[in-house]
Amino acid sequence: MTAEFPVIRTKILIPRRRSEILSRPRLLTILENVLDLKLLILAAPAGYGKTSLLVDFSHHTQAPVCWLALDPLDSDPKRFIAHFIAAIQQKFPAFGQIATSALADLSQDKMNLDPIISAIINDAYENITEHFIFVLDDYHLVRDSKPIETFVNRLTQESAENCHYIIASRTLLTLPDLSLLVARSQVDGLSFEELAFLPEEVKQLMAVNYHQNISDEKADELISRTEGWITGLLLTAQLSPKGAPERSRVEKVSGVGIYEYLTQQVFDRQSRSMQSFLLRTSLMEEFDSNLCERIIGKALGLEGQNWDEVIDRIQRDNLFVLPVGDETVFLRYHHLFRDFLQNRMRVERPEETRLIETELAQYYESIQEWERAISIYFRIGSPEQQVEMIRRAAPSMILQGRMITLTDWLNALPHGMAESRPELISIRGSIAMLRGDYQTSLSLLNEAIKNLSHSGAGEELSAALIRRSAINRHLGHYEAALQDSQDAIELTRPPFGAP
Repeated sequence: MTAEFPVIRTKILIPRRRSEILSRPRLLTILENVLDLKLLILAAPAGYGKTSLLVDFSHHTQAPVCWLALDPLDSDPKRFIAHFIAAIQQKFPAFGQIATSALADLSQDKMNLDPIISAIINDAYENITEHFIFVLDDYHLVRDSKPIETFVNRLTQESAENCHYIIASRTLLTLPDLSLLVARSQVDGLSFEELAFLPEEVKQLMAVNYHQNISDEKADELISRTEGWITGLLLTAQLSPKGAPERSRVEKVSGVGIYEYLTQQVFDRQSRSMQSFLLRTSLMEEFDSNLCERIIGKALGLEGQNWDEVIDRIQRDNLFVLPVGDETVFLRYHHLFRDFLQNRMRVERPEETRLIETELAQYYESIQEWERAISIYFRIGSPEQQVEMIRRAAPSMILQGRMITLTDWLNALPHGMAESRPELISIRGSIAMLRGDYQTSLSLLNEAIKNLSHSGAGEELSAALIRRSAINRHLGHYEAALQDSQDAIELTRPPFGAP
C-alpha cells in the first residue's frame, strides 16, 4: 500500500482466539458449508456472538481466511477498498499489484467502480489458486454507502468460484442482486434464532469457562429469561461466577450493565424518529401496523402515518424484534430489550405512556383480553377504574371458571374495598358459590342485594339477584329462587311507554 492509502493492520488480522470463547460445533458445521457457497450471512442484533463465532471458525477451518473488521470510517469507498485489498494481500502476498494500481486511478469525484472491481477479480483469479474465505465483520457500519454496496454486490456475484464471502452484520443484508445468488442456491445464513445459545451450550459455557455445573432446569430458566442472547446472559450477571460485590465492582468501574449496553450499542445509534417508535411500541406486548394506528396513532394524534414503512425498517435493522407465531404479521421485542425500552419510556415520557396505555387498556377490554387490560389499570388507573374493570370482566371470568385470577384481582384492590363495595361483594358471592361454599355465598349475596337495593344500581342488582337465585336453587329454596329471577326480570324491563 502507498502512503495515500494507509492501512490499519489490526483491522485485517484475524483476532486472537480468546480462551473463554466456547466452540459451538452445530454452528461451525454450518459455516464450513461456505466452501460450497458464494456467500454466507450472519445477521443478528448486537451481542449475539457473531464475531466470536467467526474468530473460532477462522481458527478451526483449514481454508485460508482473509479478515476485515469494519468501522464507521470505512464508509469512505477508497479507504474500504484499500483495506479490502490489504486483507487479501495479508494471506496471499502475490495478490495486490494490479488491484492497488487500479485503486490509485480511482477518482473520488466520479467514483467509477468498474475498473477497480475488474482489477480485484482478475488479480485474485491470476494469483490465488486455492479456495479461500473472506470475512467482512460489522458490515452494518458501512451499509449506507451506496458505492460500497455496489462494490460488495459485484464482488459476491462475479468473483471466481474459489472465493467465498462471509458477511456479519447487525442488520439484514440488502444487496441489490442477492436474490440471484439465492435463486442459484449460493447463499446460506445464520440469524439470531440460530445464534441464540441453547441450554446445553449454556451448561458447557459454565463448565468450561467458570468450572461450575448447573442443572438442566437452571439452564432452561436462563434461556427462557434471556432467549439465548449471550450478552444478556453475561451482563445480567446470570452466568458470572463472581460474587455480588465483585460483579458490582466491575459494573461500577466499567459503567456497563445491560441497560448501558443496549443504550450505547443499539438505542443511541437510531434516529430520533426510530427511537420514538421503539419506545412507544414497547408498551404493546405485540404489534402490527394496524395496532400501531389503532393505539399509538389514536392516543397521540398521529393517525395516517406510514406504520408499515417503519415496521419494515426495524425488521431490516434487526432491532431485537421477533415474529409472533408462524403465520401472523405481528411482532414483539426480545424480552430484555422490551424491558429496557419500557423502563426508559415510563421515565422519560410519562404523559405519552399514560395516553398510550389508557388507549391500550380500552382496546384490550373491547376484545375481552381482561388480564392485559386489568394489569394496565392496576399500574396506571385509579381504584375506581380498577373496580369498574373488575365489574365488567367478572361475568365472562365467572363463566370461564377463572376464580383464582378473579380472586387475585379482588385481593389486589386497596384495603377493604372488596369487602365494602356491594358490586364486589356480589362477585365474591359468585366465587364462593362456584367453590361449593353455598352458605357463605348466600350471606354475601344477601348483603350485596341489600346495599344495591338502596343504591339505584339496577344492572348490578339484577346480576346479584340472578346469582342468588342460583344459590337458592342449589339449596332447594325454589320459591325464593323463582322470586329472585322474577325480580331480576322486572329490573331489566324498560319503563312503561319506553320504545
